[in-house]
Amino acid sequence: LTADVRGPPVLVSQETLDATGLIGPMSLVDYEYRVRLEGPGINPDQGVFGDTEVFRNEWRAAFPKHTAELNTVEARGDRIAERLNQVAAVLLLIAIATLLVGGLGVANGVAAWMQSRREDLATLSAIGAGDRWRANIMVIEILLVSILSCTVAAILGAVLAFFISRALAGGLPVATSPVLLLWPALVSVAFGTLAALAFAAPNLARSLSTAPARLLRGDTDRDNRAPLSRSARVVCAALATAAGLALIALIPDKIIGIGFVVSMILLYLGLSALVVVIRRTTRRLVRSGKLDKYFAARRAFAGFDQPGSPLRPLLLSLGIATTLLVAATIVIVAMLQLLNNTVPSRSPTLAFYDIQKPDIEDFRTTVLTAPGVTEVQTVPLVLGRLTSINGESLLSRADVAEALEANDEHKLSYRVKRIDNISVTSGELWPLEYQGPPKVAMEDREAGQIGVAVGDQLTFTILGQPLEAELVAIYAQGNLETRFWFEALFSPGALDAFITRYVGVAFQDESQQSAATESDSESTPIDIAAANQISARFPGVVTIRTARGLASARRILNAAALAVSLVALTSLIASLLVLASVVAANRQRQLREAAILHAIGSRHRSLMYALGIEYLLLAVVVGIFASVVGGFLGTLVAKYWLELPVGLVTWMSGTGVAVGIATLCLSAGAIWVARSLAMSPARLLREVH
Repeated sequence: LTADVRGPPVLVSQETLDATGLIGPMSLVDYEYRVRLEGPGINPDQGVFGDTEVFRNEWRAAFPKHTAELNTVEARGDRIAERLNQVAAVLLLIAIATLLVGGLGVANGVAAWMQSRREDLATLSAIGAGDRWRANIMVIEILLVSILSCTVAAILGAVLAFFISRALAGGLPVATSPVLLLWPALVSVAFGTLAALAFAAPNLARSLSTAPARLLRGDTDRDNRAPLSRSARVVCAALATAAGLALIALIPDKIIGIGFVVSMILLYLGLSALVVVIRRTTRRLVRSGKLDKYFAARRAFAGFDQPGSPLRPLLLSLGIATTLLVAATIVIVAMLQLLNNTVPSRSPTLAFYDIQKPDIEDFRTTVLTAPGVTEVQTVPLVLGRLTSINGESLLSRADVAEALEANDEHKLSYRVKRIDNISVTSGELWPLEYQGPPKVAMEDREAGQIGVAVGDQLTFTILGQPLEAELVAIYAQGNLETRFWFEALFSPGALDAFITRYVGVAFQDESQQSAATESDSESTPIDIAAANQISARFPGVVTIRTARGLASARRILNAAALAVSLVALTSLIASLLVLASVVAANRQRQLREAAILHAIGSRHRSLMYALGIEYLLLAVVVGIFASVVGGFLGTLVAKYWLELPVGLVTWMSGTGVAVGIATLCLSAGAIWVARSLAMSPARLLREVH
């Protein structure tokens, strides 16, 4: 018998159970029913189980005094489900960041495309074509390209998603039906097209508002263009608003969606302010005369403040994209660390249930003599129910979910190291040698479901007797080890009067894989040999080999980590390609000016020095800004939204990505300009004209 969810260790027929005589007047018998909801749209095979909350409310209304405990399928495997939900949130964050980076690439690509179409626009305008007619032509072209690109991308994405889901289905609860991919594919096409139009609109409107004579001369400096008309501003604002609202609608947590949009607006304003500061600083430095003797440095610094300088579009595009990728990197690394640490490398190999109190010392001695066992830990297990909070009955609460928590049988125990390691999230635990009035700490999920806080006075009912204790701390399960997952831990001595049984774990020497047995000449796996020896001495103790369960958990989480890594790597590569195109699109004017300087006698080496200084300054500014701001945003998202651990490794990873992206993209741009300058000035001027 194998089961990935909670199930009985032995199955017998009703006749066999009756024949054992185990069910009598003093027996404790629990009955468990599993209810499957039916109705339109409900398909458990596809993960759609129906509205279990409605069922809980109707149950409470029909049986207000009933003490049955209700658990939903969504709550099954809480620790693994929690990790998978965090993985889904991280993947969503990567998707949003990649989308925005792609949008920046669209904006710069449209700007470069409009630059190449300037003669066509000028000719149409000169022969009498109105702005609306020209705008319709450009919008139709952009719309067709956007729809075609988004459709191809959606098809490729759906195919990849189908094959990846098939590959991960063995370890992750993912649906594999291709029909389920149709709606996401259509949504991605619609949203991608809307985002492309929103990013393309400002540059399109700018080009249409430029006079024909300036278009023919190629005099389309971004800083000297005519202001947008009122109708153009309205259209751009409407598209940007629609894209922002669509983004918020696609994100399950609307607060996070709003926060993301607001963060991007603030990021844009911050980088715009940084551009102003850089220009003013370089202007003062050049005018001070301190760089007069250094042609290359003066040329590089002066280039930041001259008309038509690509500083603003380049810094905005590269700065926003790199900042987003740094934030995403911090979240991704924190997520991977959490997945790797959820199942510790050294976990107990055996878990024990129902160790009777009189047998505890003899049991510990027997376990320590079992094959390969190096350590054993035991802890009391007491079942009880939380019945009142600060004197108020929990069952009488108006909130149905909180009231039904009064029927939950909580696992209560003492604080013992190496059994479901915990970390305190609120309050403070008592000292190990504490002696005094009962104190209690509760698991964070239970505390959140019930609605209790540090300082509350709790009353538990155990074996019909009340036990009052002050809630002094709330803790989170540190990792996945034994699945005991106690809902509450008490201070020393508080549960002594109620202890009748224990649970425990045993650790074995990892270097020993098998052991020889007297009844079998062949070797037996070390955990099986130990379990057989312990069961022979204590047949009433349930002995569970945890290796299979932990291996299953590792397999699921490793698959999730692989999914995050692959998506993150794909996003990074795509972002690098987009940013490289952004750098190339903004280097055309610099190449033209360098060609002119080269033609009038400037040395090639001086131009290369100026180019190197300019790109180095941009890389430093982008790297520092993205590291600081992206690190701050990533830490906020990881720590306060996803509740992921953030430390030195995650910050160093973010800084490494910032430096790497800035260096790769700007180096690619510098190499492209340098190789272009290697040709003759006359040919170069003809090509860049």
